[in-house]
Amino acid sequence: MTALLIENLFKSYGQNEVVKGLSMSVEHGQIYGLLGPNGSGKTTTLACALGLLAPTSGSSTVLGERASRLHRLGGRLGVVFDTAIALPGLTALENLEYVRRLLGHRRGRRAAEVLELVGLSAKARARVRAMSLGQQKRLAIAGALLGEPELLVLDEPLSGLDTTGV
Repeated sequence: MTALLIENLFKSYGQNEVVKGLSMSVEHGQIYGLLGPNGSGKTTTLACALGLLAPTSGSSTVLGERASRLHRLGGRLGVVFDTAIALPGLTALENLEYVRRLLGHRRGRRAAEVLELVGLSAKARARVRAMSLGQQKRLAIAGALLGEPELLVLDEPLSGLDTTGV
């Protein structure tokens, strides 16, 4: 089964064509990487594929759902973009519980388990504002691992991480 399908994707900003006719597919169980220099359209491609940014033309499906209907996937999709986003006044554990409830995860990995996976168990009760950039990135990855994701989309997954985090 195809996990991610992008067909003839174009994205322009005025006269600047950022993505030009990209077609690709990623099957379940595959690891796929978009490689290229800064400004080459990697993040734009992912944002269009996930329905976060309207493409100029083309289409995408994720786990069988059109990009405009990804809200139907529930916890089947885990996403981390380059900028880690968490509520600074809450603890790491509280942030993950918030995400779990927001996304309706009832099964699969829980907050304590994903904190262990990313090496943040000792920071479970630390407020996000007191965490380093790398720890916040690990927390974002932990959030993507909650529940039972069938597809993980990671944009710049190594930025902000130290060698141990990588």
